[in-house]
Amino acid sequence: MTLSRIRLRLSRILLLAIILLTVVGVAICARRERLIDRWKPIHYNVSIHLNESLTEITSAKTEVSLVILKDNVTEIDFDFGRMSITAVTLNGEVVPYERGDGRLNVKPVKALSRNSRVVVAVSYHGKPADGLILAVDKTGRPSAVGDNWPNRVHHWIPSLDHPSAKATVKFNVTAPARTNVVANGRLDQILTTSSTTKTWSFTQSVPIPPYCMIIAVGELHRSSHLNKT
Repeated sequence: MTLSRIRLRLSRILLLAIILLTVVGVAICARRERLIDRWKPIHYNVSIHLNESLTEITSAKTEVSLVILKDNVTEIDFDFGRMSITAVTLNGEVVPYERGDGRLNVKPVKALSRNSRVVVAVSYHGKPADGLILAVDKTGRPSAVGDNWPNRVHHWIPSLDHPSAKATVKFNVTAPARTNVVANGRLDQILTTSSTTKTWSFTQSVPIPPYCMIIAVGELHRSSHLNKT
């Protein structure tokens, strides 16, 4: 075999190896698809308390009302990020859970039957790694803005983070009194909850995908370039 043929064969082998590595890499990095086959969310009740500087969630509690889709379900597998958990309950009773690989696996004490409806509540705190972006705005003021697309809401809300898993949502956001809050749905009320905080409540009564569950918190300010009258 001539040297040119050897080089040609080696080139083809190298090209094939590159193609195989690329395909394997894409498969490894591909988003793991969720199947809505064991349970389905119906409603999220999300209560979030942000600190004074909007740099972390000092406390949060998400109550997920859901329906079981199969018989003998022994685990409810939420998508959830890395924030610290302080408690998990099912219908008000403390239940065991496991974490790992972006999941929060809640373990009912008894197997759940098809069509049963339960409420899982997760209490947690910390700084989300993604999804709810805690940063300064273009004027240098602190802000908190949801940026969930396509499947990043689970970093700050335990959920079934798939576009087809639509549900209604209620937000109760406690933030510094100097800030304003917007979120999905109808503004129900604004309560002064302390000398330094207010709680804003919103209700989204039409089911929406989890990536659409958004809050935004920031300070309103007047432009320094307004003409004086």
